[in-house]
Amino acid sequence: MKWFTIILIVIIALGVGVYVLSVANLIDPGAFILARLEKGRLTKEFMETYKLGLQDQELFQKKQNEVAAALNALEEKRLELAQKEAALLKKETELKDQETRISASINKLQSAEDKEVKVVNEKKAIKEEAILLAEMEPGKLQAILETMPTEKQAKILAEMDPDTIRSMLGNMDPQKAASMLSQVTNIKMGGE
Repeated sequence: MKWFTIILIVIIALGVGVYVLSVANLIDPGAFILARLEKGRLTKEFMETYKLGLQDQELFQKKQNEVAAALNALEEKRLELAQKEAALLKKETELKDQETRISASINKLQSAEDKEVKVVNEKKAIKEEAILLAEMEPGKLQAILETMPTEKQAKILAEMDPDTIRSMLGNMDPQKAASMLSQVTNIKMGGE
């Protein structure tokens, strides 16, 4: 029993020594065992198969890492595309808002232009009427003007020469003539 105890203590001491040296990275017991197994006649073929398995496992791990890296790159691209899509949607909304504002401005300008064209056409018509009426006798001219609204009378008179205006105002009721004179003067000065 004494020898058994000694052998057991030696084996335990060897195990502890190998463990301490492997923890300190001074020896690699696995490599030592693999090297011994490679030299063995019966274990040589098994060791070659084991090495091929390790190579396959390393290759598989490498490919797995490449796939993971590619997936990460794809995820980054997807996030980048999502951000760009959100920015494009925001820009599209801004452009639609701007288009709406521009359309409203165009409509306002078109409306103002239509009003201006109407005013210009109205002034042309008044001017043409004034030219036609200016060639009539003062009595007939007075009779025709009396049938028109006061505002139109003032606009037509404003387009006539000063002598015709004096003649027409002279034939009117003094109160109406005073009112008509102020309207004609206002029109001649650029008012309506």
